[in-house]
Amino acid sequence: MLYSVAAFGFATIAFGLTRSFWVMFICLALTGLTDTVSMVFRNVIRQMETPDHMRGRMVGVNMVFFMGGPQLGEVEAGLVANLFGAPFSVVTGGIGCVLATLWIAARTPALRHYRRGT
Repeated sequence: MLYSVAAFGFATIAFGLTRSFWVMFICLALTGLTDTVSMVFRNVIRQMETPDHMRGRMVGVNMVFFMGGPQLGEVEAGLVANLFGAPFSVVTGGIGCVLATLWIAARTPALRHYRRGT
């Protein structure tokens, strides 16, 4: 999961830096692919590791972040794009994604070494 999120960030950075249509096309395809992979892993881990009596609450909390998080990111990206331009906003968003992934990976060894049943 962490690899797919980091790959999403790197593909976003590459998308913001390139001016070639085909490279942009490939970068956007990679962001879609890596986002889907990480979403599947997140959902499987959440469903498998959440106790039955807490699963509904956990899905509710997940929905708050799933629905609210992107709107906050869109506001931030729009403000940065307005001040510094769209490519800068895209590249810094990708850099932020990679740095956040590295920070989370460093802070949560259990996530780095996740195996079902351990």
